[in-house]
Amino acid sequence: MLPSDVGQQLGLPDSPVNVLAAIAQGQDCMLVIDQLDATSLASGRNPQFFDCINEILFRDSNRVAYLLPTVEEMVRDPSIAVRSCVAAVVIAVIKHDRDLAVRLFEQLCDTEDVLLKTHYVERFLFYALQTHFKRLRPAVECMLAAQESEVATVGARQVCLASLFVEDARPLADRCISGTEAQQMGAAEVFAVNLRTANFRSVCEEALITLFSSPYEKVRSKAGTCFHGFVEGELST
Repeated sequence: MLPSDVGQQLGLPDSPVNVLAAIAQGQDCMLVIDQLDATSLASGRNPQFFDCINEILFRDSNRVAYLLPTVEEMVRDPSIAVRSCVAAVVIAVIKHDRDLAVRLFEQLCDTEDVLLKTHYVERFLFYALQTHFKRLRPAVECMLAAQESEVATVGARQVCLASLFVEDARPLADRCISGTEAQQMGAAEVFAVNLRTANFRSVCEEALITLFSSPYEKVRSKAGTCFHGFVEGELST
């Protein structure tokens, strides 16, 4: 649900923000969103309204300070389903203030491991690990050691992606390449997909050679997908 959809529900021609801005005609104005910090499944609020917060923050860095107290409450929501939505809001913050976004992310993930395998958490890690690997390394190491295999695979996938850009991530990526089945699956996905990228080819080749000898059939199969998409003669270059 987008801000314009909320406006329609309220009988407005556009989003509440745009309508208020038009009325203000260039003057300072403020939109008070009642009980926004109470957005949760438990309170009966609709999680789709997170899309509105996300768009507001993404478009305007000045709104971060206004909405920060609300976001700080949201990252501590007791519902895992709500926190998984809030991760998208934290991604919007990272566009304007990476240090703040990482701090919010650490609070967000102070809960059950199941949150760590959700889409927006993994997407945040993709963006943040490239600049804050050392800060987030403890969180990623916890993911790699998680009992739930999907969490470990997500952690390995993001560590191996980060290793293509961040030198400090390479020892941890090497650990995934020779690690558990879940860790190796994450590594195999990354290096198979990136084999055809010239800048990463030598690193991917080295990793895949090891993964082809994995004791796990699923890992060997995933590593073998690296050949998908090659055309005749390309493998010899």
